[in-house]
Amino acid sequence: NSSTEANAGAWPGSAAKWVCINEHSQGVYRLVIDSENYNAFIFNDGNGNQSIDILLNSLTDDNNAFYLLDTQDGQGHYEVGQWKK
Repeated sequence: NSSTEANAGAWPGSAAKWVCINEHSQGVYRLVIDSENYNAFIFNDGNGNQSIDILLNSLTDDNNAFYLLDTQDGQGHYEVGQWKK
């Protein structure tokens, strides 16, 4: 949480749970985030690669899934796309 500096845990954080391979041959994972205590999250692989900060206030019921893009920001963090139902 950027206002309280609260972290959900030590790096690299909580592991997402495997769900399935979708119809596009992509791995799908699920993670439940406590939006009362945290306002952002990142994806990481535990090896130094990570996504940009993803703000929870950007989520809606119709726009609540993300995927990593090949593009990176100036800090080398991967951009994300939002999957819409």
